[in-house]
Amino acid sequence: NEQRPEHQGESWMYVEIDRVPAAQEELLATRLQKVLSDVRESVEDWSRMHQQIDLIIADLRENPPPVPTDELDRGIALLEWLSDDHFAFLGFREYDLEGVGDEEHLIAVPGTGFGILRADPSGPKVLPAMAAKHARDNELLVLSKANSRSTVHRPVHLDYVGVKRFDKDGNVDGERRFLGLLSSAAYTESITRIPLLREKAQTLLDTAGFDLGSHDGKALLDVLETYPRDELFQTPVAQLLPIVSQVVHSRDRRQLRLFIRRDRYGRFFSCLIYLPRDRYNTVVRERIAAILKHELSGDTVDYTAHVGESSAAQLHFVIRPLAGVEVPEPNVVDLERKCAQAARSWRDDFVGAVVAAYGEERGSQLARVYGGCFPEAYKEAFPAAIGADDLGQIELIEGDSGIRLSLYEQPEAPPGLVRLKIYRVGSPLSLSEVLPILSTTGVEVTDERPF
Repeated sequence: NEQRPEHQGESWMYVEIDRVPAAQEELLATRLQKVLSDVRESVEDWSRMHQQIDLIIADLRENPPPVPTDELDRGIALLEWLSDDHFAFLGFREYDLEGVGDEEHLIAVPGTGFGILRADPSGPKVLPAMAAKHARDNELLVLSKANSRSTVHRPVHLDYVGVKRFDKDGNVDGERRFLGLLSSAAYTESITRIPLLREKAQTLLDTAGFDLGSHDGKALLDVLETYPRDELFQTPVAQLLPIVSQVVHSRDRRQLRLFIRRDRYGRFFSCLIYLPRDRYNTVVRERIAAILKHELSGDTVDYTAHVGESSAAQLHFVIRPLAGVEVPEPNVVDLERKCAQAARSWRDDFVGAVVAAYGEERGSQLARVYGGCFPEAYKEAFPAAIGADDLGQIELIEGDSGIRLSLYEQPEAPPGLVRLKIYRVGSPLSLSEVLPILSTTGVEVTDERPF
C-alpha cells in the first residue's frame, strides 16, 4: 500500500482458536493486549535501553567501583558483548536499595523504566530473605533468571542482568537492571569467545590441572561447550568444578548422573542429568520430570535436551517450587537412584534378571542372544522378570524343534480363569491346530496372543 506521512502503518493477523467460554473472552483479550503492549514498548524503547548499557559501561570506566580489577574488566567486556546483538533488551529500570530494620527494600527510581518496565511500580518491594542476604554482596554483576516469563520472542523465563551501584563509601546502594533474552547466537557461539565464560573455562582447566591440549583438557572443554549455557553464566566456578570433573570421568560409562544446583535466591532448582544416549526417549524424560517435580514440590518444569555425538545424552530441568513452599535440601543420591530406575529399559531389567538366574557368564551370554528377540507387544504385556522365566522354558526344549507348556494363574484374574503358555521351537503353531486339542479337554478359549 502507498505510504503517506499522515497515515500510520498497521499489520493485521487473523487467528482461529477453539471456542472459549464467554467468561474467558475478556481475560483472553486482556492478555493479548498485554502481549501487544509489551512488544510495542520493547520496540519503542530499544534504542534507549541500548543507550543505557553504553552509559553504564562508560560510567564503570570513569568511576570504577570497589571490585577487583579483573572482575571489573570481565564485567565491562560481558556488557559490551551483550550489547553486540547477543541480548534482546526488553526492559530496564534503576533501583535504590534501602535497609529498613531487618529488611532490605528495593525502590524503583522514578522515570528510569524502559520497555516492559516502563511503568513505575506503586511502592517499594521488600526483598525475600534469600535475596536480601545477597543484596549487598560486593560483586559487580548479577546474572540470573527472572520470575516472570517473556511475552516477547520466546515463552521462557526472562534473563536478568543486574549491574550493582555503589555509593561514595564503596557500599552497594542500588542496581541497574536489564531484562531480556539471550540471542540464539549467544547459545551457539563458542565459550572461548564469550567474556566471563572463557575466563571460567580457563580457571576450571587450571584448577583441575588439565592442559588444554591434553585429552582431559579437551574433554573438559567439550563438556563446557555443551553445558547448558544459562547455567554456565549463573553458576560460580566453585560449584562448576566438581560437576564438570565428574562428567568428564563418567559420561562414557553406562550410568545416569544427576547434579542439582539451587538458585542462590531460592527461586528454582537446576537439575542436570547425563544418561546413556540409547536410554533417552520421551517416555524416560517424562518419567524423570515427574519424579523431580514431585520430590522438589514443583509448580512448573522447563527442560532442554541435548543429544550429540557423545555416548551420553544431557537433560536439563528447571523446577520452580510451589509458592510459599519451603523445600528442604534434596537428597541427591536418592533422587539419582529414582531417576536411574525410571531410565531403565525393559532390556536392562531383562539382562539383570537373566544374569541373576544363570550367573554372570551364562546369563550374559543368554542375554546377548535373546535380548533383542522379544517384540514390543510382548514387552508391553510382560515384565522383564517373566521374560527371563520364558527364556528358561525355551532353553529346556532340546533339539531344533519341540514344545513346552506352562499353566498358571494371574493374581488379579477372576476365579476359574487360567492362562496357558505354549513354547515352540521350530515351525510356528497356528490357532487352528491348538483349539481342537484344547476343546477336547472342555476348556473355553477366551483369547490368544501369539509372540
